[in-house]
Amino acid sequence: MRLKHLVVRCMDNPGFNLEIDSSSLSSFKVDGNSVKISVSSMSSIDEATVFRSRYYPYVQNFDTRTWIRNLAHVKKFGVNSWFSQFLAREYEVNNNGWKIFENLKVFAWFGPLGKECDLIALIDFLVHCPSLEKIEIDFRFSFWEEAGEHRPPFALERPFVENSGDGQPTVGFLDNVKKIIIHHFFGYKSEIEFIKHLMQKAVVLETLSLTYHRLEFNPESFSRGFTSCPPKELVQEVIFSLSTASSNVHISFHHTYHKLGF
Repeated sequence: MRLKHLVVRCMDNPGFNLEIDSSSLSSFKVDGNSVKISVSSMSSIDEATVFRSRYYPYVQNFDTRTWIRNLAHVKKFGVNSWFSQFLAREYEVNNNGWKIFENLKVFAWFGPLGKECDLIALIDFLVHCPSLEKIEIDFRFSFWEEAGEHRPPFALERPFVENSGDGQPTVGFLDNVKKIIIHHFFGYKSEIEFIKHLMQKAVVLETLSLTYHRLEFNPESFSRGFTSCPPKELVQEVIFSLSTASSNVHISFHHTYHKLGF
């Protein structure tokens, strides 16, 4: 029997080493910061997901650059916020845009964006993926949160640090992206900025499907920093007013409503 799918979760033990020798591996998912993982061959992998709590540029046991180079051939790539932090640092330190994902067709993003420089670096990465057709975004803050009516998602708006100047311009367009799907959208500034950049770049976009989760907290929660999401009508108006590069895009706006702490 050959190993085809591998999932590694919660491996944050600095003393744990995982060595994988499998030329038949087709999908790979890892969620952890400190574990040292080495894979002898990644050429057979079509789908890869790498989740970390944040990007640690000085952690030596997770060679980020080598991992990304070895995964450049994948067709589906899923990451969370550490990846935009890594890209932004690469622009700042090495002037490297990582324009090597030529086969990537589906890009999946999970979590918030805290800085405009991270967002711009991520958009620049995407416009240099010539085969990209679909982008899927989930703005939940925790990978382990379960989606579903029985457990409403938790969201607390974090500051969005904007660039002091005009920022770093991105050159190019999302030439083949036809579909963008957004889950757990809370209407926060960082999320709207992300969507705005995507719509301005996706020249052949056909579908933007967005699910808005409005959270309303009780008055006691406000003192702890919680803020209710804006009304659906206001958020919907903002989304439909965004400029688009595509003249044929259809925006599908769905919403759910949760009261928390009442």
